[in-house]
Amino acid sequence: MDTIKNNTGQQLRLQCGTCHKTFKINKPQKPGQFTYKCPHCANPITLDIKPKNVQMPKPEQRKADDAPQRMPRIEAPVLGELKPLKPGVYGIATQARVNRPYKVVCPKCGNDVALLPTVSGELIVERCKCCGTAFAYKATGTVMLKMPEGALRWGGGLLRRAKTVRLNKGANTIGRKDATEPANIMIEGDNEMSRRSVEIMVKPQGAQGFSYTLKVLRTTNPVFVNGRPIGSDESVLLNYGDTICLGKTNISFIKID
Repeated sequence: MDTIKNNTGQQLRLQCGTCHKTFKINKPQKPGQFTYKCPHCANPITLDIKPKNVQMPKPEQRKADDAPQRMPRIEAPVLGELKPLKPGVYGIATQARVNRPYKVVCPKCGNDVALLPTVSGELIVERCKCCGTAFAYKATGTVMLKMPEGALRWGGGLLRRAKTVRLNKGANTIGRKDATEPANIMIEGDNEMSRRSVEIMVKPQGAQGFSYTLKVLRTTNPVFVNGRPIGSDESVLLNYGDTICLGKTNISFIKID
């Protein structure tokens, strides 16, 4: 739409969206919506005149604002073909394997959608974080994770070897040796340690890794991790090389094969 000045005022040149031909009209003197018929094909054209103090954004700005946000690409295999089930929902016919990472490419915005199934046989629905498009699929089978690499090591000296115990998946309680209230890992010769002093929770993290979280169960005597006291019911994430002090015993959290 062009504005043309002449002796009688201002004229507008409009282009028809049907026949793409142009024609001139006198510019309305007040804001509002006005309808004109194309003199070439009689197609109705609506003209919206804005007040002078209202500034419309440039077409380039509107296009940039409306464009979907581009997300980083995901390094994972693409899972199956997408089949539209209903508006905004796609089904994936190919079954995934649990605990394996996959991705799908959203057909609406083009972004990658991460898939990491953790259950077998149930319908799983993931959504695109950019546009909200849903993807429904199922997973089957199990993936055998390797054994946890975290272990505890304590004791040792000139006349005896240090004792090393691998941590199992799930909850591992640690405390002094006691037959009436045994812990999963019992340490002898330290009466200042509670019978069930701390718990280390081992959880699968990703496809082939684990996380180790220490939680204090009892605080009759202080518990320290790397020299920092840990209070009752407080939790801390362990890293290889950390030192745990229970009673008089220093325990190293190490990585083993």
